[in-house]
Amino acid sequence: MEVPRAHRDQVCLTGEPWMVMLLPLAFSLGEPIDLALPVESKFLNSLQRVMAIWSSWYPQFRPIALAAPTAAEERAKPGRLVGAFFSGGVDSTYSVIHHDQQSTSRVEELIFVRGFDIHLSKDAALAAAEDRVRRMAAKLGKPLITIATNLRDTRLREANWEKMAHATVLAALGLMLSRRYRQVLIGSAVPADMKRPLGSHPAVYPNLSTRSTEIALDAADTTRSTKIAALCKRPDLLDDLRVCWEAEAGDNCGRCAKCLYTMATLEIHGALANSGAFPDTQLDHGRLRSTFNGRKDYYFEDVRDAARGLGRTDVADSLEAAIAMSNRLRRWLLLDLVTPLFERLRFNPALRRLTGPLRPIVWHSLRRLARVLGSLCGR
Repeated sequence: MEVPRAHRDQVCLTGEPWMVMLLPLAFSLGEPIDLALPVESKFLNSLQRVMAIWSSWYPQFRPIALAAPTAAEERAKPGRLVGAFFSGGVDSTYSVIHHDQQSTSRVEELIFVRGFDIHLSKDAALAAAEDRVRRMAAKLGKPLITIATNLRDTRLREANWEKMAHATVLAALGLMLSRRYRQVLIGSAVPADMKRPLGSHPAVYPNLSTRSTEIALDAADTTRSTKIAALCKRPDLLDDLRVCWEAEAGDNCGRCAKCLYTMATLEIHGALANSGAFPDTQLDHGRLRSTFNGRKDYYFEDVRDAARGLGRTDVADSLEAAIAMSNRLRRWLLLDLVTPLFERLRFNPALRRLTGPLRPIVWHSLRRLARVLGSLCGR
């Protein structure tokens, strides 16, 4: 993990970042962690609660032993700033605006992570994404620091990223600068009452803070459509909004489920036509109706209900059609039967190690197949 040279004296010297970073890999392997660096005893107890949550979701795993010196030691002066991880997306942008308007805890600095959602080898995509983020930071009036990590090139990739490692890696990055930040905000991407297991589940984050630095999940009780509605009041930000993780150029593809439900929300608020964030400034209803939403029904249902509330029945009907088509596709492909077996394989560290180079190719192929099938089923 790299931080700007100017902040090198604010890097954490204790073991908390390393313990939480290693946790999903060690848990997946069933191996204990034994650190030489001191770790707060309360933090070790909190990580045991994280593993208890994981074990309740994934019964094939059991909590592992965590060991580190816990004797009281002289601690460096804790950080004083409030930082926020910032990708230029809906959740992180809303968090900044929300805290500045509604909270006494104003965001003082934004943190962009190179190597988190775009691979470090993709120089052009990283540069494009960072340019977007810097423009948004300037419009928000916030300083931006960039940190980098190659964690996803290490053995950590043997742990399931979506279902387990996502939250702990963000926490590790935040805690790495615990001598700079007293609080690090992470914009919540899922509802607080979500029932489905997920690495960034709201139940996990409360257990990832230390005595000196709070890792805070923000606005988990605010729907995505409500967040986008708030962003529409800041049209200057919409040109650089970055929501897509499938695009390989650091921008938005305008075709994936995430892009389309974001575009649909902008449309019902009359903001899509004036946004330069997507390839199209008009909503393609045919494409929206034939979009396979994966298991993101709650986003589509949220935007559908918002559209109906605003009298945009055309958008609501298209979203309803996408939901119905996705359900049909799940039944026809027996996904409810196949997915549990597939998920179990996805958690196998040895299999993940062997198939690592193939996974991106497989995911790209499956996404293309889903679009083709969705187009056929949506007609």
